[in-house]
Amino acid sequence: MGRQNGFTLIELIMVIIILGILSAFALPRFFDVSADARAARVNAGLGAARSALAIVNAGLGAARSALAIVNAKARLSNIGMGEVEQELTLEGVKIAVKFGYPAQPYSLLRAAGMEADFDGAGADGIVHKNTYDLGSGRCGFRYIAPTAAGEAPRFEPWPGSSLPVTAADCRRN
Repeated sequence: MGRQNGFTLIELIMVIIILGILSAFALPRFFDVSADARAARVNAGLGAARSALAIVNAGLGAARSALAIVNAKARLSNIGMGEVEQELTLEGVKIAVKFGYPAQPYSLLRAAGMEADFDGAGADGIVHKNTYDLGSGRCGFRYIAPTAAGEAPRFEPWPGSSLPVTAADCRRN
């Protein structure tokens, strides 16, 4: 008998079937990698805002974050330190300030230079712009501005979301 060269038709069909089965399970995961990227970007924004808040609350020196800079400028200029919302200009950007911090999410977005990637969602939400459902704002977090002097802003998960934000929060439904 002669020596066989190459593969038989059955062997080739079996390899194609196995590859088909593997791709049926693997491909859907690769199609939604963008949700992981959106979640990472939201968590980075939240982390920057949170670290700023920790620096301010700890009373440490100069800070580079948006909350610390806004608070320091408000204290130095005595603008926006009370209950009445006032406009503070920070490097040419006008920011609404109340009790020494950004008065609403949009003010925080402007102070941090995050308007390109994030939108305000309702009265206190900050959501990633690349999500399909901006109304629910699942791919984001809540910024709770202070309501009294001496209070610090807070960050909370958006309803139906979690902190830190996960890829599941940012999946396109």
